[in-house]
Amino acid sequence: MKKKISILLLLLLLISKLFSQDFGEQQIISENANGARCVFSIDLDGDGDNDIISASWEDNKVVWYKNEENVFSEEQIITTNVNGILFIYSIDLDGDEDNDIISVSRLDNKIAWYENDGDGNFSSEIIINYNVESPRSVYAIDLDNDGDNDILSASMLDNKVAWYENDGQGNFSSQKIITTNVNSPYFVTSVDLDNDNDNDVIFSSYGNSKTSYFLNDGNGNFSNETVITESSSSEMKSIFLTDLDQDGDKDLLWASTFDSRISWFENDGDANFGTAQLISMTGLDKAKFIYSNDFDKDGDNDIVVVFRDNGDKIAWYENFGNTNFGNMQIITENVNFPYYVFAKDIDNDGDEDLLSASSSDNKIAWYENNINPKNIIIENINSAGVGMEIDIPISVTGVLYENDNYFSYRFKFHYDSEKLEYISSNLNNTISPEGSIEITNENENELDIYCYYSGVLTGQGDLMKIRFKIIEEGTSDLEITDFFFNDVIEPENIINTSLSAIYADLGDVNADNEITNSDAEHILKRSINIGDLVWNEWRDSIANLDGDTIISANDAANILRKIAISDYEFPVENGEIIIDDTSSIEVETIDNEIIFKSKGNLFALNVFLIENTTNAILNEINVTASMPLVSKNNDVNNFSFGVASPMFIAEGVEIARVSYEGVEFDGNLKFKIIANNHVFERNFDISDVTISVDSINSEMIETIVGMEIEIPIFTTNIIENNDFKSYSFKLNYDDSKLEYKGGSIENTISEEGIIEINDNIQNELSIQYTKIYNLTGEGELLKLNFFIKEEGISELNISDFLFNNLVEPKNIINNQIKSVECDYGDVNADGIIDDEDAKYALEYSLGLDPLSDEDPIPWDEWRQIVADVDNLENITANDASYILKKAMGFINEFPIENNENNNETAGVIIQKEIDKNEATFISTGNLIAFNLHLIKNTADGSTIDAPEILVNVNEALTKFNPDNNNYAIGIAATMPFPEGTELAKIVFHNPNNSYGTLRFRILANDNVSEELLLVSEEDAIEDINNLNKILIFPNPANEILNIKNLKNNSDIYIVDLLGKIIVHKNNHFFNDFKIDISNLEKGVYFIKINKKKDILLRKKILIF
Repeated sequence: MKKKISILLLLLLLISKLFSQDFGEQQIISENANGARCVFSIDLDGDGDNDIISASWEDNKVVWYKNEENVFSEEQIITTNVNGILFIYSIDLDGDEDNDIISVSRLDNKIAWYENDGDGNFSSEIIINYNVESPRSVYAIDLDNDGDNDILSASMLDNKVAWYENDGQGNFSSQKIITTNVNSPYFVTSVDLDNDNDNDVIFSSYGNSKTSYFLNDGNGNFSNETVITESSSSEMKSIFLTDLDQDGDKDLLWASTFDSRISWFENDGDANFGTAQLISMTGLDKAKFIYSNDFDKDGDNDIVVVFRDNGDKIAWYENFGNTNFGNMQIITENVNFPYYVFAKDIDNDGDEDLLSASSSDNKIAWYENNINPKNIIIENINSAGVGMEIDIPISVTGVLYENDNYFSYRFKFHYDSEKLEYISSNLNNTISPEGSIEITNENENELDIYCYYSGVLTGQGDLMKIRFKIIEEGTSDLEITDFFFNDVIEPENIINTSLSAIYADLGDVNADNEITNSDAEHILKRSINIGDLVWNEWRDSIANLDGDTIISANDAANILRKIAISDYEFPVENGEIIIDDTSSIEVETIDNEIIFKSKGNLFALNVFLIENTTNAILNEINVTASMPLVSKNNDVNNFSFGVASPMFIAEGVEIARVSYEGVEFDGNLKFKIIANNHVFERNFDISDVTISVDSINSEMIETIVGMEIEIPIFTTNIIENNDFKSYSFKLNYDDSKLEYKGGSIENTISEEGIIEINDNIQNELSIQYTKIYNLTGEGELLKLNFFIKEEGISELNISDFLFNNLVEPKNIINNQIKSVECDYGDVNADGIIDDEDAKYALEYSLGLDPLSDEDPIPWDEWRQIVADVDNLENITANDASYILKKAMGFINEFPIENNENNNETAGVIIQKEIDKNEATFISTGNLIAFNLHLIKNTADGSTIDAPEILVNVNEALTKFNPDNNNYAIGIAATMPFPEGTELAKIVFHNPNNSYGTLRFRILANDNVSEELLLVSEEDAIEDINNLNKILIFPNPANEILNIKNLKNNSDIYIVDLLGKIIVHKNNHFFNDFKIDISNLEKGVYFIKINKKKDILLRKKILIF
């Protein structure tokens, strides 16, 4: 059977009119800017368009020009009080959302700003700084991340780069010098060079032709200078920072006048710049100023350069991407001594126009950007077969903007009616979907088309589509004439095309008039997106032999059958026997390999990797079966293979295998599979997901009889792409030793789902979990509670674990519960309560457990319960003391229901002399157990030596932790220490003489308090005086008690432990006060200081 197929043979470009892709003619804004040096554009009056500001040297003038639909007002003077004005900048300085103006004048050494009221009315000058000699440029940006715009300046005669901090209201700090180590800085600017979200400072210098930068720490503190480039031969003046290579960081543009070079330096994103890369050698043309913007709206930044000395001009260089730049394209030569250019959208058409300031002709001018032409194109028709209907798109290139105000278009479309039959037109998927089309076909070979739109046409792309039926082979020219927007506006260009047609048999994809293995090979390659033929609609139509919608290995197999069977006809109706419901493929994974095997009546197979959410690297496809046709695509972005045979492939034959490499696979490999013409997907989880009882690395779970424990079921990381929405498993346990008490998903990664736990079967829990959204994260999946009924070992085993009822985790780690009969106080569970148990409890109270060389016991929850004999929910020296008492027979039962130690008076005080770096801890009251923990050290660089234990080790159990990050002391006895017993001494070192404190948490029996120890007391006294805090020293004391920083008329009381007032004094107007205590009995007292009804201080003191 023959089918007439048309293919593209010829593309004709018919240009109806030509426009230079350049800037428009110079449009003068002013010729009254005497000695024009700088120009800037921004909206000054809040009307939505960009106005113009200029600065002119000879008349000492800053003025602005109001933009009214591209027509500019006469100059409006802002100031004439700027002697030698060189530079202007505009930005919001006072936080009122309008744009103020900054001026730099060289001869009066002045940087000033002018406040805008929002309507373009400006205040008189507000001086920022006079402390600059010959300032050259400024830049405004937020340098200290406080949300307002600070100011940078470069001044030439004092060799200074500095900044001025803005308080947000336009009030600026005194000058903050960044550097004076530079020879005549010329330009200064600021961008984020190292991608740390703060603005760094970059400058160029005139004297030593250097460009350098200073990195900002985010708070306006700057690093040392880093030089990017320096040259003794280049009188470099101009720099610009922009992203030239589209990698997201700011590169450096650099213009030198002496050797006529325009270069750029690549930034690696961390402020490391490469060597100079030449853009242009300009010969006699001296580059004086450089600027960059995306003028042609193609996504990369182009360059504009100001030239002087060899004929003044302004030119641009197009960036073609990958930093390949075009040749110089002149914008204008109608400038005399040009100084400055600036880019802004002046005419509100969505592209950046250009402004210039030239000095000798006193001119401020602008140039409309015409680089983005609006062309009308008849899209190339890649294919059209005789008898086929095709859509021919009519497109516009170049963006239509809202301000263009295009609401209609009309044109004539010419075609060959002997070869094409007009069917219809449509606006589907075009930029004018809401328009209405009127088409008349009165003249043969011509359509008269008119489309009008209810709104405004915007964007670029297809305007409409015209549908034709191909009725005869041969060439047909397609041509547009008389195209107008809004009946009056012509496009810049019209690009037409033409078609031709040829014959080709079904299956003859290489169009050589015979069907061979070569055609089958082309089709098989096409099925996996490789090959050397141009594949388009007509070729797909003659390759699709089985009547489905895709080109696959099944079509190649049909070619092979056609070659083998002479009367085999195309197209294959219903695929004949190659379509078979039994055809399929089996896939399995073994040892990091995916293996594909035949199943059913398989002739042809395509396999495509369509998703890889893992970090696995797939190796080259290995087709292991001997097949007539094989094609492989090992591109990681199009990983696929195809095989085809004219005969059935035997059941279970291994066709191919793919191995993968990597570590910690997290996620899935998803394949699309076409077996003959059956299409399906298979998803393979190769994640390193591990499910475990308790935790991944846990050993046996230890507990005691009579305790209820919580057992978490734990998972390693599950990622979003795993697409896990459910899991199910069975947990087997020994119900003679364990009683199931319930389960929970609260505070787990399964929390937002639904859990069902069935315990109807003896020794087994059946668990089913579902969730609407994907399960992600790592940690606990759920928690199961068991009551320990009997001592012994109970196995906890997970079986039949599946995610999504399909995917198994890579590993399952089961566990055991070991339960023992154990009494309170028997910490090491050896059946005896002795001083070893007390030692373990004391060590645990100091954070020493577990230490494999000193205490190998793991402190599970059950052991903490056993050791907490005072029933206060934490383990301290007090517990160790009780265990000692129990071991000696002083206590009969645990836990202690009522605390037997007399805690009311138990305490510890710290004794420290002012001139010594040591402190002694002294007992008060009925102290029997003592814990000390260092909880904070605020003295920079200070350290504490290991403590000296002062109590008799034969009378008490002692232990310490010398680690300064967890410094602790523990002492436990069976009898109270005598009042005033020295327990321990510490020596601390303060090499930096830092002021600060050591904050200790002290447990005296079960009384908890915090105490401060001054590390540098003389400094502390001075600091405390400054803070007006009361200081009492020494403590302990025996003759004189000193009190400092008292308020006038404060009452001072010394009270004994029974509340009796022993001493009462009033300091009257003395802020420092002394009390003679030499006649008081030794012991513990309280000192209380009141002022009227206010209690200023209450503190425990020791008199000895």
